[in-house]
Amino acid sequence: MYFAMFGQMFVMNQYTQVVLGYSPLEAGLRMMPMSIVMICVAPMAPRLVYRIGTKIVVGGGLVIASIGVLIVSMVPTSNGYPVLLTGIVVLAFGMGGVMAPATESVMGSLPREKAGVGSAMNDTTRQMGGALGVAVIGSILAAIYRPGVQSAMSAAGIPQDLINTAKESVGGAVLSAANAPGVSPETAAQIQTIAVQQYVDGIHFAMKIGAAVVLLAAFVAFKWLPARAEDARAEVSGPLDGLASLTYAEAEGALEVDQLELEAELAAGLGQDSEIASDEVHS
Repeated sequence: MYFAMFGQMFVMNQYTQVVLGYSPLEAGLRMMPMSIVMICVAPMAPRLVYRIGTKIVVGGGLVIASIGVLIVSMVPTSNGYPVLLTGIVVLAFGMGGVMAPATESVMGSLPREKAGVGSAMNDTTRQMGGALGVAVIGSILAAIYRPGVQSAMSAAGIPQDLINTAKESVGGAVLSAANAPGVSPETAAQIQTIAVQQYVDGIHFAMKIGAAVVLLAAFVAFKWLPARAEDARAEVSGPLDGLASLTYAEAEGALEVDQLELEAELAAGLGQDSEIASDEVHS
């Protein structure tokens, strides 16, 4: 899930600014609906889990998220924001239904004294998924963009030094190569058109890979995730109590880590004080 989310955010930041021509502020504001939808959907997820179980909520949310990523993979080279908006809203709806139940599955399966371990593992998987998403989806896009730019621009008779600049990134092509000294307006237009087309082609393929990864995660959830997560902690009376218990467990885990760090610092400080006192006695 985080693989696709962070991957598409990395790719779409360049798409909205370089291809669609929005400023960084405008691009950020146009991605805000994703956060708004997640904020609205996430509180409903514990209620759904309470009624129909974790497996259906998490698996169904991942299927919806994969559809959102697939819609994002269809963005055109111009006037693409309506398609992008549709895709990120669908993706956010699916993610909002997955995040809390998935976290509860991890935290609820552990006794309270292991809450710190569960919270750490949950956060680690999020960070790893996001890092892999940016790396893998970005690499796939680059593997399509660079050869495509080289081939198309060579066929158009564009000088190799401009091609090398354009191959670095779509931003380099649109902002640097097309505006280089001595480049005619016709050549600049060719560079921009080819770079944008190759970048969007790369988005189409890379986002389809992201959608396939999320769909695979949905299959894993439907296949192996328990219908209802077994709770090793104290029983709760309802979904909102369960969410509060989850928040308490994660906070307790963070406090345990802080306490261990504090004890380590105190031990180190006491060790230094004893060394200083020993040196003074000897002197």
